[in-house]
Amino acid sequence: MPAVSVIVPVYNIKALLPRCVASLRAQTWQDFEVWLRGGRDRRMQKNSR
Repeated sequence: MPAVSVIVPVYNIKALLPRCVASLRAQTWQDFEVWLRGGRDRRMQKNSR
């Protein structure tokens, strides 16, 4: 089991996600897991109807 869990809220950031994940992978601490959690925010839900 990893020593640290990093939970990244993901809301409409498709363009920024690769940079975020690359930054996490570049950390010197290696005993961690990453959870990407989220979906569309309310603004996007209203605009898509």
